[in-house]
Amino acid sequence: SAAAEVVNDGGVEAVRQAAEAAPQEPPVKIKNAKDEVTAWVKGKKWKRWDSKKKRFVQISAEEFDCEDPAKVQNVMVQRDMAVKRAVLMAKSEIIQAIKTEIDAEDIVSAMATPAMTQTEQNELLQRVQKMKQSSAAEFRAEMPLFGATCVRQSESWNRGKYQVAIALVWSPALERSARAIITGNKIVCKPKENGKSIEEWLEAVNPAFMSGPIQFVDADGTRWFLGISAGAADEDLDSITLRTNRKIADLSAKQMLAFSIWGDVKSNEAMRQELAAKTMDGKSSTEVAQWLESKVSQSIKGLPLRGMSQLLSEEVDH
Repeated sequence: SAAAEVVNDGGVEAVRQAAEAAPQEPPVKIKNAKDEVTAWVKGKKWKRWDSKKKRFVQISAEEFDCEDPAKVQNVMVQRDMAVKRAVLMAKSEIIQAIKTEIDAEDIVSAMATPAMTQTEQNELLQRVQKMKQSSAAEFRAEMPLFGATCVRQSESWNRGKYQVAIALVWSPALERSARAIITGNKIVCKPKENGKSIEEWLEAVNPAFMSGPIQFVDADGTRWFLGISAGAADEDLDSITLRTNRKIADLSAKQMLAFSIWGDVKSNEAMRQELAAKTMDGKSSTEVAQWLESKVSQSIKGLPLRGMSQLLSEEVDH
């Protein structure tokens, strides 16, 4: 059989460094999840796009209102959805940086007209000035994205806001490795001395504060694609709800794993601003309005996956 191709670049390096990092702290110990992830990325001296290392690192954060995570029944569902939003928005930023189509316009119209007004005593000549301005833009991006993965995740709960933040990395080597899963080609990463096995890594991490699509490269250079999700397992829940939560968490993890391999990502964002100003007899008034429409999606159809299995299933305190 043909020897496996060995790939390595800044993306693979980032995945390995992330695997060696200390586990995330509980949300109550972090004031702002995005600030924590940003500081972690800066500490690594990683750039958003590093042309030398051929690596893209995108930070994204999402939040939801939550007075008390311990008392909100569906907090784990909201957390899961927030992670998915953060991953999707990070992917959209990456594809927009690679290729974006734009339609835009700025229009300004001005008019000054004299107007005669009759008063009881005399006629006054007033000058009316009007100015209208509109600004609109639409940004479209669409491309398949292979191999993008989370290298850092953080969560925070502060002042009634629950926030999740992630750092997503993508590189040509990560993409080629992901494509190989679909095509069946043999691609591995460069082996690392004193590296960990997948079992050793799972023993070292804290799954209570992890979620999303993650990759791990073991000591032999074998790449592992993982999806992590969670559901509520409170003691006061009935058996049907518990069974449903476990199954949805399992399916959600598989979905995240699949999207780590491949996703057709589409982004369509549009904005419009309008301003109307009027001056009459030295008195001015201004009215403004603005609109935003955003639709970002990723999809998979007919992705063949082999060897997908559950590596870890635990009940933990979150």
